[in-house]
Amino acid sequence: MQLAEAATHAEELARSAGAERELAILRYLPTIMSNREIARQLYVSVNTVKTHLKQIYRKLGVSNRTEAARYAFEQGLIAHE
Repeated sequence: MQLAEAATHAEELARSAGAERELAILRYLPTIMSNREIARQLYVSVNTVKTHLKQIYRKLGVSNRTEAARYAFEQGLIAHE
């Protein structure tokens, strides 16, 4: 992925409606937590988590949790813990 394209994806995620919740979910992706466990932690439904994940994947141009977590680390959207 080109640097300019990566920056555009990161900016889209940060600016969008629901960005705060999407970033909260994105922070859980490197963990082994299931969607159900993430939902419990954030006090939302599993379907809400799934919806946000689809939006995250679309905005970042990825297709799964591993790719999303890797991209988020590389772009500084989440920190290594």
